[in-house]
Amino acid sequence: MKALSSASTAVLDGYAGHSYLVQARARSVSGLVGSWTQITVDVSATATQSRPWKGLYTLDGYGGLHPDDSPPVATSAYWPGWRIATTAHASPTVAGSGAVLDGYGGLHSYGSPLTLKWSTYWSGWNIARDFAFLPDGTGGYVLDGYGGLHPFSVNGAAMPPAAKTSVYWSGWDIARKVVIFPNGTGGYVMDAYGGLHSFGIGQAAPANPKFTTRILYRM
Repeated sequence: MKALSSASTAVLDGYAGHSYLVQARARSVSGLVGSWTQITVDVSATATQSRPWKGLYTLDGYGGLHPDDSPPVATSAYWPGWRIATTAHASPTVAGSGAVLDGYGGLHSYGSPLTLKWSTYWSGWNIARDFAFLPDGTGGYVLDGYGGLHPFSVNGAAMPPAAKTSVYWSGWDIARKVVIFPNGTGGYVMDAYGGLHSFGIGQAAPANPKFTTRILYRM
């Protein structure tokens, strides 16, 4: 809700191809409150973006998503007082939608609902570290702390094939991030020291990249 003083117009954020119900009412300085007036606003599917990004949000540890100059989105999971939310990523194909990963490996949609099915879940074990969507948005992979990659599917699509990884750190919680190439053939896992390790999707892992900086130890 946005409060205005003497202004007669307001700028609201919305997603292309979506409809929004806007409500307004007057409140006088003496405390009198008017009745609600409402209208429905349809945003054209071809509307021009007003920002350099489609949506920008901050995820808190409890699963709350806070808009940063972007339209608000509904969440499907929230854990008050429990810092179990790990990361969130937007769907590459559905504007205003995405998923939040919890530490046990569960995926929970936000925005326009997504049906998410995952292949691995670690009940009571906070070991899930990151996830990435495939470029077509039909699924993706959850990364565990040891470097394992576990497929998930979206909206009833077939489960992606097993990823062919180049490394695995059994018993060592060192894996931190995962990205997938734009062509969906593979990607990279980053370890906590800055190392990048390739994996393949439906094919062998490509050669590992060369990098100029790597942290060899931590204080």
